[in-house]
Amino acid sequence: MGSNHMEGALQKDRLIILHVGDIFLDGPVVRLRRDTKEHRRQELRDAFMSFLDIAVKEEADVVIFSGNLLDGRYVGDDTLTFLLRAFEKRPSCHFVIAPGPCDPYDETSIYRSKRFPRNVHVFMEEVLGTYSFPEIPVTAYGWGYRAEACTHAPLTGVHKTPSDRFTLLCGYTRLGDGESGAAPVDENAIAAFGAHYTALSGEIHDGFHRAGEGIYAYSGSFEGRDSDKVAKQSGGYIRVVATHEDNGWRVEAERRPLDTYSYVTERLDVSHLSTVSDARQRLEARIRERGYGAKTVLRLILFGSVPLKANFEGLDAESYGLYSVWLEDRTVPTDDGELLLREMTARGELYRYFYPKMTAGEEEDRARAARAFRIGYAALIGEDFAKY
Repeated sequence: MGSNHMEGALQKDRLIILHVGDIFLDGPVVRLRRDTKEHRRQELRDAFMSFLDIAVKEEADVVIFSGNLLDGRYVGDDTLTFLLRAFEKRPSCHFVIAPGPCDPYDETSIYRSKRFPRNVHVFMEEVLGTYSFPEIPVTAYGWGYRAEACTHAPLTGVHKTPSDRFTLLCGYTRLGDGESGAAPVDENAIAAFGAHYTALSGEIHDGFHRAGEGIYAYSGSFEGRDSDKVAKQSGGYIRVVATHEDNGWRVEAERRPLDTYSYVTERLDVSHLSTVSDARQRLEARIRERGYGAKTVLRLILFGSVPLKANFEGLDAESYGLYSVWLEDRTVPTDDGELLLREMTARGELYRYFYPKMTAGEEEDRARAARAFRIGYAALIGEDFAKY
């Protein structure tokens, strides 16, 4: 292909772009044992470095961080040095950062440091910015948050500059959700803008989607932190290959997994059981069926009707070959409540009050009533109720 197609840039008719988001470096890792949290923070840094090594191995031209590279509320003093070294050691890659609501470009942001190397570009404004790479035929457009909320619509009334260059668009948003504090953008605006690839973060959104002549995709989470917020996209990055042909750029994209930790939620029916030991066979079968292992953080929701004295404490992750487990007990003590329903005591009155609430309505409401009953029952019989 002749150089006239690239408007003076170096000839390059095949580009590789890697897209990630929601990494949350330095952010707290929730629902882990206290002795594992600092270890996991370091492991997240290690996973980030491994991803950058993948970028070098893939000979990526551009790596896009489409929001929340950092968790600005918890950034440590050494984080800037860590990032500077990471980017400086990989001069063959160009890095594009679009600050999100958790790492906004505010007065305290480390993105304000003038020490970032030349291969790093940060979008500093809520209005749409642009950057053309001199070494490669790529122009990147994007916006960055200046605070935890962004109400500016960055694509309103703007279009890309006509060019043979490959165009990227990146930022944090939730499509069509203008009242959420996320920069209001919709699919029509993406299509009208006309970027070849639009790299987004901000929600869980499966697959790749056509918008005009380009495609857009959400990064998903780089690595899970809490199963409440992580869907099946977590633990990976998007690899985009752009090839210049006679009629323009052909774009292919795929999601690739990383060997990172998986946060999952499982529901287990323990009706008529009393202890973790009783439920062990069911739990082990579920773990084998799902293929969970040493890099699985399991949120285990127990539900069902159980005896009054049921106790599911003491679940040990290591004995099941998992990294960590946290237990959410939504069982209700209704297996053997007949006697209490007839008992003319304070305990019986307490049970009669909560019984309708434990046997009707939504599961979370029933579980909340069961917890309240257990606290009151333990207090009445002189047992420690703090565990509830």
